[in-house]
Amino acid sequence: MSDEKIVKLNSASDKMSALERRVRQVLELDPSARLRAILDDPKAGAVVKAMPPQELLLTIKQVGEHDAIPLIELASPKQLIFLTDIEWWIGDTLDPDRILHWMELLLECGEKKVIEWLRNVDAELLVTLLRKFLVVTKPDKDTQPEILVDSLPPITFDGVYHLNFFNEDAYRILSKVMALFVIERRDLYWRILEGIIWESGPETQELATRLRNGRLRDIGIPDMDEALEIYRYLDERRFWNLPPKDRPARLGDEDIAPRYTLAPLSGERIYLISAMAIIEETEVLDGLFQELAHLVNRVLVADHEDMADASAVIRAAQKIRATVSMGLEILSSGDVVRAVEILRSRWLLYVFQVGYSRALKLSRLAHKMERKGLLSKIPEAVELLDEPLKQLFDGVKRPRPMWHIGGPDPYRAFLSIDEIARARRALEKIEFLFDLFFDRLKLLKPDPSSWLHKRVYPTNVTFSTVLRTAFANAAAGRGFEYKALRISDLKTIVENAFEEKHGKVAKRYLRESVRSDLTAYLEAQKTAKNDLEREFRDEFIKSCLDALEEELGRLDPTKPIDPRFIQGLLIRK
Repeated sequence: MSDEKIVKLNSASDKMSALERRVRQVLELDPSARLRAILDDPKAGAVVKAMPPQELLLTIKQVGEHDAIPLIELASPKQLIFLTDIEWWIGDTLDPDRILHWMELLLECGEKKVIEWLRNVDAELLVTLLRKFLVVTKPDKDTQPEILVDSLPPITFDGVYHLNFFNEDAYRILSKVMALFVIERRDLYWRILEGIIWESGPETQELATRLRNGRLRDIGIPDMDEALEIYRYLDERRFWNLPPKDRPARLGDEDIAPRYTLAPLSGERIYLISAMAIIEETEVLDGLFQELAHLVNRVLVADHEDMADASAVIRAAQKIRATVSMGLEILSSGDVVRAVEILRSRWLLYVFQVGYSRALKLSRLAHKMERKGLLSKIPEAVELLDEPLKQLFDGVKRPRPMWHIGGPDPYRAFLSIDEIARARRALEKIEFLFDLFFDRLKLLKPDPSSWLHKRVYPTNVTFSTVLRTAFANAAAGRGFEYKALRISDLKTIVENAFEEKHGKVAKRYLRESVRSDLTAYLEAQKTAKNDLEREFRDEFIKSCLDALEEELGRLDPTKPIDPRFIQGLLIRK
């Protein structure tokens, strides 16, 4: 977390118990330091049990489950049920691999922890999960237990019920659990095994799911309908008339609010943190943390993210921090005093929607371009966009607009008003380029088949390919037109448009007069109607000519040229 502490343990927190004060201090630490601080505390058990369950789970995931065994040992029954409610399920389906993994962790914590779990788990959940690993038979006293196909030989712990495990892993782990089960809770053991034999599987699983989802709602994890509300569009006319807070914010019945929602990543500058740092009252800050945690939960559910995945939780928290910050900055016009008043008086859900609605406006603009602009007539024209404009356009069009950053994971949520402004500017530039090439210069015809010629390099054409090819034709003496070049033209182009510079070796450079002549030519063609369009045009010219200079400037025109390695021009084979 940042060096600046959001919750200050000062005079405003004099009423805290020593335990609450200690837990708050622990939650300010990064995960590894947090683990050490807890284990060094003489009241470690009380500290762990007082932690918000979401914080406990995130700590376990970040330090590593096996390294966190001491924390799992100290968890309360309620925290333990929360861990399994999150870890064992993918959506509304129990995952056998995760169940076995966590059962093994519980066994590592000792028999006492397994027994504690057995005393608190729902009977419906036990029936449902055990069905995934074994079949139960109850042979008569005069009948030998049946050996079932696709299972191991039966075993019994009470001489009455015989368990046929489906595989060695299930047997190795769950047989130890069942041996404890029959000793500690024999009545429930019999009830569960009878349920496996006789109860309807789908009905039992549905009830187990409902019970689990009810527990999650109680702790602030919503169902899908409630979660999706976070992405509702908010009309800008409502921005300054948001519903006021009419009650304290509570996520669950925990005394201490989670803190992970405001742990910024390295280099992340957050307007929200600056505003919260001014607030002195601990109860106000706790309410804000409760709201932030609830919003993170909404994003995780709405985005179908795995709540057991620490990286997914961190991404969701980053999205919440950034989008709430954008909304707060919009509403306060950058006045941090006004921002503090908004935090005190308005729900963060609506502040988030204010920021998110700015991103949704980008999506609406992009889809409007497809419905009413040139793309409505020539949808294939979108493929003419160069990187990163094409990728940015695709990201903005998503149902939940994303900002393109490149790399192996090329999209993420918008994190600032500046990114929103840059995306809007990019959309305006895209619209200008469509108009420039199809209407003002008429370098391209509406028929997509005319953009590529037979037997040419390269096979993919973009706007920059078109402009560079038209420029090269002009440099070869044929006029400014989009037409495939001959290989022999490359020597003429280098001789006419390039020059050597003193002290520079092995490379030629485009003459400055050539660059300025192209700009002057396009200006004379009335290709820009205002200063912004002129800016778009000149940026595009520069990027195209810089790339052409890099590609052709190193050619030796006295040697044969292989057109396969010239990607910036349309060249005949």
